[in-house]
Amino acid sequence: ALQRNSRNTAIKNDVSAVSAAISEYKSNNEGTAPTGVAISGGELQVTGGGTMAVGKVQAGTNVSTATAPGTNPGTIQVIFGVKCTSPSAFTTTPSTRSAAILYNIETSSTVAPRCLDA
Repeated sequence: ALQRNSRNTAIKNDVSAVSAAISEYKSNNEGTAPTGVAISGGELQVTGGGTMAVGKVQAGTNVSTATAPGTNPGTIQVIFGVKCTSPSAFTTTPSTRSAAILYNIETSSTVAPRCLDA
């Protein structure tokens, strides 16, 4: 249980870093939403048509853009143009300046999906 809680805390910290980098990108580019996220050289990069924003996540964390949620713990997926509708789901209704950050946490018996608006 302690190891599971440690992994869950680590992924939540990485999700916060992704959210902060997306917010920084929007702030640096007059509210324009980014179009991509990636890990390069151990650095989180949020990109689009404007000035790139960077952040830090733990080594081994996979961050990518997606169109549907994944199921693996330790993977963070960003879907641009949508909003979260609950802690574990997002809407398919377009929202041009929004992004949903999807990740999974471990419970005692399963993996629980989570969604955070950025």
